[in-house]
Amino acid sequence: MARKGAKHAIGGRSTLAVSLVAAAAGLLIGTNAGLFATDDMGPQGLGGLVEDQVREVGELEATGERLAAEVEGLSAGDGAPAPGTGDAAVDIASGRAAVEGPGVTVTLDDAPVPADRGDDLPPDTYVVHQQDIEAVINTMWAAGAEAIAVQGQRLTAMSVVRCVGNVLLLGGRTYSPPYVIDAIGDSQRLAAELRTSTLTEPYRTLADLIGLTWSVKTRSSVRIDAYTGGSITLRYIASTGGQ
Repeated sequence: MARKGAKHAIGGRSTLAVSLVAAAAGLLIGTNAGLFATDDMGPQGLGGLVEDQVREVGELEATGERLAAEVEGLSAGDGAPAPGTGDAAVDIASGRAAVEGPGVTVTLDDAPVPADRGDDLPPDTYVVHQQDIEAVINTMWAAGAEAIAVQGQRLTAMSVVRCVGNVLLLGGRTYSPPYVIDAIGDSQRLAAELRTSTLTEPYRTLADLIGLTWSVKTRSSVRIDAYTGGSITLRYIASTGGQ
């Protein structure tokens, strides 16, 4: 999945460069047409204008390449933690700093589908879904988790958990079950909330009914590394369309 993201980024770079060249060429053609209609513009002035436009096109191409490289880097991440702010509490909350302490580990996995099923449940009932992972994560946050990681990947305020079938897409990477979710915080409170929360109840019920894996383990020490997926600076927020 990471390779696919890089491919799209490279394609975007080529499209951007072509668009910039086309725009500059259009400007050059329009300018030249105006010059030919002017009697007092000689070949020397026209040649200078062409040189200026060629130089401008080159600068635009270079800018397009640089911006496309930045987009590709932000999409794929460079494998290095985001720079810290100097404030320990802010760095921990934003995911810029690694965290270690007591917590819990939750494991979710698909259920085996019997060949001679006697129920009327659809086949995808036996699969871990996006809402199941989100229910665990949201319960952890509500129970006071200081940091959460899914498949070892640190979550931030801008992380998006998305599933296609039983394949998890997170931070430009793909994962298959079992899904392991770690959280740091009050381990007893986290475990109690996970086992009683109305958010996790639908999954827990199916786990008892058809054998989906539902494991909650308290741990004396959990380490969650800093986020390494690129920039985590919020630059824009979506408009609600209000006036």
